Amino acid sequence: MIRATAPEELSCSFCGKSQHEVRGLIEGGCSRGPCMSDTPPSQESCVFICDECVTLCAQVFADLVGNAKPTGSDNNGLNG
Repeated sequence: MIRATAPEELSCSFCGKSQHEVRGLIEGGCSRGPCMSDTPPSQESCVFICDECVTLCAQVFADLVGNAKPTGSDNNGLNG
């Protein structure tokens, strides 16, 4: 008899929340090749970021850009 293995529990690589605690996970940085391949995602081979961490990063970035002093060059408002 062949046993089906339970799907792997995926979680955010930044905050650690599971896929069931957030609205969604974005997959990236996969060592298995393109993220949209037929191979199921794995916590060991991919990096995931949840919608909550994306929102937090967007807020932090908006604050950085909003507080940046204009430099006269087009560098998206960031002082590098």
